[in-house]
Amino acid sequence: MQLLFCLFLLTVFLLIYRSFTLTLLGTTGEIHVIIIGYFFTGILLVLLFALWQHYLERRLENTDLPRTRWTALPLMGPSMWAHAHGRFAVMQIIACVNWAAFSCWLVWVQIYYQTYLNLTPIQTMLRILPMFFSGVVANIIVALIIGRIDVIYIVAVGTLLTGCANVYFAMIDPRASYWATGFPSACLVVLGADFTFASGTMFISKVSPPNEQSVAGGPFQAMTQIGSAIGLSVSTIVFNGVLKAQSSSLGVSGDQGGDDAPREAQLKAYQAAMWTGFAFGILCTMMCVCLRGVGIVGTTPTQEAEEVDPQGHESRHEKERDVHI
Repeated sequence: MQLLFCLFLLTVFLLIYRSFTLTLLGTTGEIHVIIIGYFFTGILLVLLFALWQHYLERRLENTDLPRTRWTALPLMGPSMWAHAHGRFAVMQIIACVNWAAFSCWLVWVQIYYQTYLNLTPIQTMLRILPMFFSGVVANIIVALIIGRIDVIYIVAVGTLLTGCANVYFAMIDPRASYWATGFPSACLVVLGADFTFASGTMFISKVSPPNEQSVAGGPFQAMTQIGSAIGLSVSTIVFNGVLKAQSSSLGVSGDQGGDDAPREAQLKAYQAAMWTGFAFGILCTMMCVCLRGVGIVGTTPTQEAEEVDPQGHESRHEKERDVHI
């Protein structure tokens, strides 16, 4: 039974992911119909799955009802999303939107280097190579501060860095040195993504009961992939719209791919796509307000820190303090 549920979720994810990625194929009416069909079918299946899981969870609470193969334990109970007073769901959404910003940077920067600047794949690889070293540094920093700093500050800084990395290319001058724009941008974008991902993973594990931790980690990974699809789709729509508008204003009717569009129009389109990534990053930063009160998530049993239990109740230290008062 659980295997059937896993296959069901995989089908839903593939339908929604395919609906977003198909926006890259073109703008014909036939493609639009396919996209709409995939998208709404996936959303409908998600709703049906959520209703079925809700039914199983409520049925499980009634011990008088018999257990059958069709009323097994819920695979992903809806109550899981309400852990820590709903902050569990907020963190999932932040991961999704932040990865949309990260994907915007990762894809459009490579296209900009190879299509607009006419660099070879090797030259492009060398320009994004600092991401590797920055990622290692980011994980070391998270390991050092996760047990000392409130997770809201780590996530907020991470999302802000992801957005700022997009700004470097949203305001880029092709004549500027790589060390003035490309290098700091490549370093910041990975710092932001890893700050958010690493601290978010620990937060999800912290607020989930032991029997739900693996299940809770699954949606977190899936949300980042859905965020990638959303970021690429939205930024592609923005890119194509700006490219067409700018080409028309210059008196040029470009082809569907925009290869014969004026370079001025192409630059404006690349910058608009990166502004889209910046908007995703800033949206995440504003959403971090909903994480107030989470506290430090990387604590050890010997640390006297405020912790959020799976249901969002007071920590053991708070309860002991209230008793003494």
